Amino acid sequence: MRRRVNVGVIGFGTIGAGVVRILLSRRSMLKQKTGLDIRLKYICDKDFSYDRGIGKVPQELQVKDWKKVVVDPEVDVVVELVGGTKIAGEIVLTALRQGKSVVTANKALLSERAKEILSIGIPGKNLFFEASVCGAIPVVKTIREALVTNKIKGLYGIVNGTCNYILSSMFESSLEFKVALEQAQHLGYAEKDPILDIEGIDSSHKISILSMLAFGKYVHPDKILTEGISRIELIDLLFAADMGYRVKLLAIAQEEKEGLDIRVHPALIPEEHMLSNISGVFNGLYLRTDTAGDMLLYGRGAGRFPTASAVVSDIVDAARERISGIAGREVELNFSPKVAEIESRYYIRFTVVDRPGVLAKISGILGKHCISISSVHQTERAKGRNNTVPLILLTHEASEKEMSQAIKEISELDVVKRTPVLIRIMDL
Repeated sequence: MRRRVNVGVIGFGTIGAGVVRILLSRRSMLKQKTGLDIRLKYICDKDFSYDRGIGKVPQELQVKDWKKVVVDPEVDVVVELVGGTKIAGEIVLTALRQGKSVVTANKALLSERAKEILSIGIPGKNLFFEASVCGAIPVVKTIREALVTNKIKGLYGIVNGTCNYILSSMFESSLEFKVALEQAQHLGYAEKDPILDIEGIDSSHKISILSMLAFGKYVHPDKILTEGISRIELIDLLFAADMGYRVKLLAIAQEEKEGLDIRVHPALIPEEHMLSNISGVFNGLYLRTDTAGDMLLYGRGAGRFPTASAVVSDIVDAARERISGIAGREVELNFSPKVAEIESRYYIRFTVVDRPGVLAKISGILGKHCISISSVHQTERAKGRNNTVPLILLTHEASEKEMSQAIKEISELDVVKRTPVLIRIMDL
């Protein structure tokens, strides 16, 4: 039986260079552990002129045309690490049509073009994407394999290390958002343009993928309620702590009677919950299952070698599948699931003029929309200019639709000086 598997890596950036280094330096170790001879045949990139920090790579492996890699009949596994959705999509689709196994870390591609890609590629048979969610944390394998006998009831994830680092730094070092973001950029944890991270878009891509795996239901990221952390201020973290909560950017997918509840937004989590204690650039995925109970997967969600480790793990799985001919289970997907109406408790911070009658006006509008207040917190802390003060309300459970309408009306009051900050409360 043939034991050699040829691999072509397309995209020689940060992650690609990490994958190349592992494949070249640990070929004998992989052979000893797996019984497979995984041979790197191609490294494809448009520019090989700059130093990747992994030393020299053999000249004979370098190519600039990705099509040469994909159409070569000797290449068994194509690794797409280009990023984006256009060229990367062309690479993945062409490779699958050529009968190759494909490994990718591209969450945007998988989440935005899932229907197109999955009409050709079958997860666990010729499409592998462990590194697309939470880096080295084996969330895909856990859901697809370790929990195969379980019905997953809910997923709750801190899946973006950049946002988790910013929120942790704000709280632990008493920093405002802008300062914490600049610190994250200086340390290389945040991109120069951080929009995909701080506005929750990266997390929405990941929860879209996780929902497919856990529930067999696909929701395009554009249809997922997505809010980021850019409007969160230090005062919100301090008030939350006073009330026994921590603020985290949470990606949520849970099955309700009315349909799939799927969303991304900042959330107040009880301080005693395991997710509250995940800080810095670390990720965590909390799962609720029927037979295995609740569990937390935790670790580094990004970085060159943690992500490269997950990519190489997928290469090994793809190699085993090609050698044995035994594939993982095929998941039947619902591409038009019913999305449930969201109901939640809410933390709302208003910036209001400090004078009598303000609370009555706000509570009157909330009451009109069937939203009841559970507690009120008003303090001189962070008293602003123009005699404004923060007014914090916690509500009982209310519908997202009614809350949205109420906030819009309240924002138009002359006593409300800034757009209210609303954070949902997750009593996990």
